[in-house]
Amino acid sequence: RRVIIEEFKAQGAHRRSAEAAALQAQIDDTKRGQTHGFVVSLAMIIGAAACAYFDQPAIGIALVGASAVGIVSALIRGRQAQREDDPDATA
Repeated sequence: RRVIIEEFKAQGAHRRSAEAAALQAQIDDTKRGQTHGFVVSLAMIIGAAACAYFDQPAIGIALVGASAVGIVSALIRGRQAQREDDPDATA
């Protein structure tokens, strides 16, 4: 009887540690994605500024537009995923 209880406790501890590791991996992945997204957006905005400086406004506008579309779409996808995870969440 004692063996069953000890096994149950060990299994619970293992499951909690596995869930904690999975959650930490998800947090790290999210942070990495946000960092990469920020770097790419910043590079596009700097490129747009360089295009404006070198008298290429059309290319600069395209870079800023592409950056803005990427940022807005990521925010929308994030909100939709958040709502799917929590149906009681408000906008």
